[in-house]
Amino acid sequence: MGKTIVKLIYFFFFAATLALGPFFPCVHSKLSILSSRLQISALTIGLSYFVGGLIPLIPYFFFDNTQIGLLWSSIVTILCLLIFGYAKSYYVAPENAGWNAIQTALVGAAAAGFAYAVIYAIGD
Repeated sequence: MGKTIVKLIYFFFFAATLALGPFFPCVHSKLSILSSRLQISALTIGLSYFVGGLIPLIPYFFFDNTQIGLLWSSIVTILCLLIFGYAKSYYVAPENAGWNAIQTALVGAAAAGFAYAVIYAIGD
């Protein structure tokens, strides 16, 4: 299944590149060099989005009440953002890893709150 998805992504990328090749000659000439890195990059990004989107949904599988599921989903998401922020900062700026983890969680919470507010405003 995974190889099929990679082949589809690869096919669509190259179909678009071949169609736009005359407009972007520099991209068209470097296709053979970039093909293996493009596959790895596409797979990495795709899996990251899939896993990153699936983790906050996991609490909904365990609770019948959606409000409780939302509460636990928010807690899991904040914990994941803290872990991700710390791990990312540990390699970039280890001396500020704790503060950067908190910043990542705050930005994620603000983005989620804003998205919730927009949907709430549109829903009425």
